Amino acid sequence: MLVAAVVAGLVVAAGGVAASGIVSQPLDHLMGSGGETDSGPIVGPDGTVGGDGGGDLPAEAFTPPVDQDVLLDAHAGRLDAAGSFTFEERYTFASDDFDALPANRTTTVTHDLDGDQVVVESVVGSGTATERYVAYRNGKEKYERRELQTGETEYATPERDLAPDALLEPFVLQEFGNVTLDHREGETGHVYTATGVDTLSDGAFSSGTQEIVGFELTATVTNRGLLRSYSFTIEYQQEDGRAYTLSGHAEFTAVGTTDVRAPTWLSEARESTT
Repeated sequence: MLVAAVVAGLVVAAGGVAASGIVSQPLDHLMGSGGETDSGPIVGPDGTVGGDGGGDLPAEAFTPPVDQDVLLDAHAGRLDAAGSFTFEERYTFASDDFDALPANRTTTVTHDLDGDQVVVESVVGSGTATERYVAYRNGKEKYERRELQTGETEYATPERDLAPDALLEPFVLQEFGNVTLDHREGETGHVYTATGVDTLSDGAFSSGTQEIVGFELTATVTNRGLLRSYSFTIEYQQEDGRAYTLSGHAEFTAVGTTDVRAPTWLSEARESTT
């Protein structure tokens, strides 16, 4: 069985459906893009733009080796103060050694932290061979609609709690302490890059017995510490010598301006799952 360290802190922790053949490791999220203005303002608890009570982090907070706990706290604080956000991620697999690979996946998560609502939509597969999963949770109930490749639609009560924890404490920031990062200041924020397996400490981006034989990572953090986006390519080699590549991109958008609404199929889901 093909085992992959799926960096979708979303896909599993925030509500996606585990892709066929994938065993999720503790790498459940990568993300980031520029200043607060490029995808909507940060709105503070007092309702004012930029009123998140934090302001910019000191310059030394961004200089490698970074203290990932400082960035984790800042990232969570920005999202919590904004009250809502959208997270989008996509993953693709490629290999010349396998006849079958886990399905590609695109996931969009819209979170209303203040209203305690979330919608997680995942499209698994490509072309006409796709399945669509949409999960919804509010403070009282949670349901999932599954549009299967067979053309059937079914409803279920998802076991996962669809909590925002994996997005408030993104895995990629947790791994910052295990990667030798290059850093530069750009127009969109602080850009971090790493290329090559020699930039990784032992255990970084671990995937069990698989060996990492290729690695690239780019992540952008705003001056306020919000992880806006990230892109990565990781090549894993199994013990039998066969290899595959996992590529991903993720970003936060509409921070402070995301509007989460209950899906139109909610009544049907309630009837189907009682």
